[in-house]
Amino acid sequence: MSKKYCINCGGLVPVIAKYCSYCGAPQQGTEAGKFRAEDPTIDLGKVAVNDTVADKKSPKKSGTHDVKSRQEKEVAWKKYNEKQRLSKNAIMAFFVAYIGKTSILLPLFAIGIFFDPLISSLGLVIYIFFVYLTALVIYSTFYYWVDEHSFHKSSGIVHKQDVSIPYQQIQNVNINRSLTDRTLGLSRISIETAGNNKENGNGGSTGSLSASSEGYLPGVDLQTAKEVHDLLLTRADEAN
Repeated sequence: MSKKYCINCGGLVPVIAKYCSYCGAPQQGTEAGKFRAEDPTIDLGKVAVNDTVADKKSPKKSGTHDVKSRQEKEVAWKKYNEKQRLSKNAIMAFFVAYIGKTSILLPLFAIGIFFDPLISSLGLVIYIFFVYLTALVIYSTFYYWVDEHSFHKSSGIVHKQDVSIPYQQIQNVNINRSLTDRTLGLSRISIETAGNNKENGNGGSTGSLSASSEGYLPGVDLQTAKEVHDLLLTRADEAN
């Protein structure tokens, strides 16, 4: 709102004010004519100094944010330019997933315990050990990384799977979290590519390596998922 100096005390008041809020002197009409006051002297040098100090104290939010954003992107790029493992909690996620896939065996072990407790119990222990060993092998052979042109992942020993997805083919990157994921502090990433959106959007459940999406990345912590998500979308925008 525009302001003016009171004709009596020199205080700043709104232009439309009828009376001064400091001294009560009328500001408009014939009554205002009997009041005379000079505008307060303004020390321009002091004002300039104060403005300079204020400018120095004022944070350059936009510039600082831009620099910080660039630095974060550079750090993320250097980090994921090298081969990365999944979160260690992914071992348990794989274990739970494979127990679920082979859960039909559990009732058989339960029935067997009534007829031959020793053999059935031994079989159950071997079964659990085998499933855990499978989860451990999958975790230890699963890597992912990025380079100048593509996102890569590699997994498997007997059935080796190497996947490369060029950035220009990436249309979207999704972060999904099932109940198991949230319990274990994990997330899974699915990459949507041109001509394969529906498949890539589903991505299967955490721990499943047979997901239809080639750009499916299970078993990463939430912070890592966000970093990979932002990195891939940034590279995809630059490539397109």
